[in-house]
Amino acid sequence: MERARAVHEAGQLLTVTEIRSVRRYYHVRDNNNENEALKIYPSEYNHHAIGMLWSTMAQYQTWFGSAPYLAIGIQLLPLTPIAEQRDGLQWTMEMYPSLAESCRADKVCTDNGWSVLQLGILATVGHPESAAKVANGLANSVFTSAGGNGHSLSNTLWYLSTRPAVDKPLALLNKTSSNETGVIAKSVHVLTDCTRPETCTDYVLDTVANEYTCRQRMTWLMDIKGHTEADACFVIAGVQFPAECAACNPNATDTSEDFVAQCPPCTTKQCQSELNRCPSYPQTFVCTDGMSQGGCSSLPWDTRGAQCDHCCELSECPQTTEESSCPLCTRRQCRSSVNTCGKQSLSPFLCVDGPSKSSCSVQPWPLDNGQCDTCCKVVPGCDQ
Repeated sequence: MERARAVHEAGQLLTVTEIRSVRRYYHVRDNNNENEALKIYPSEYNHHAIGMLWSTMAQYQTWFGSAPYLAIGIQLLPLTPIAEQRDGLQWTMEMYPSLAESCRADKVCTDNGWSVLQLGILATVGHPESAAKVANGLANSVFTSAGGNGHSLSNTLWYLSTRPAVDKPLALLNKTSSNETGVIAKSVHVLTDCTRPETCTDYVLDTVANEYTCRQRMTWLMDIKGHTEADACFVIAGVQFPAECAACNPNATDTSEDFVAQCPPCTTKQCQSELNRCPSYPQTFVCTDGMSQGGCSSLPWDTRGAQCDHCCELSECPQTTEESSCPLCTRRQCRSSVNTCGKQSLSPFLCVDGPSKSSCSVQPWPLDNGQCDTCCKVVPGCDQ
């Protein structure tokens, strides 16, 4: 009996220590809502979670990707009863809009199961019915992918339906073009004309750029990320969505092509260095110097800010010997039961035979250390 009590008390101590540590170091509150005595990050860090924490640096990304839903999601995985104690209501209220926006902007978030975590937070902030409606429409494959693995539809619905009642649910902006309502908090900033009244008209601001309008995207950056109007307009109109929103780019001569040029193709030396450890995007930008050195992004780094001083683009790097030993999967390999890697997976290298058979990796499998005998790379459409 004494031994059982000691184990029980040790478990309680470890649980409390973990919860307090997560809330202190990985769950970041809005600057104006955080107790000054508990602040450990400078006001310049305006994200709501820490993805990677070093002795002298905090990064809003992970080793397997830089999307915000990954940095936040890795701190939410998995949804279990203890998560109710771990995820404070005020933090989830502040964090949810940025999580939802990131997930809605990238189909991989749903395909790879990270949306399961988003729905858990949607229920936590007072909208369990909406979350359950979307959960019931998820494909079975979602629950066996990177973010959804470890969950099931029944576990997810249980978690959504058992969230404590919220006196004042998070105010959400309905979006009729999606099967989920309410994913962005109502705007508190009023966008004018991005200092370009002649070209940045209401027609341009209300142009849809991948489900959201230019105006919605800009105001979201102002509301959630603390950007100035000029910076928000430049990011959306000059970098992310120049085709739809370019007329609102305040730096008219600083086009998206000029901006990409600030991240030139990586040199052979950079390609063969530790910098080349990023997941594969259509274009993959790595920070080569500055606070975020080694950081990966699917968008060019803004080298005018404090996060990164120099960057380069990795997609033109010559294929490594290791990757050439993991050729593209054949249609038969893609369709086989061995293939557990999603078509949009951030870990596309499939071990076909050997001790690690059916396992997926971000990097090509080395075939000389006994882990894997044969491997191939899963890409969209390989099963066609």
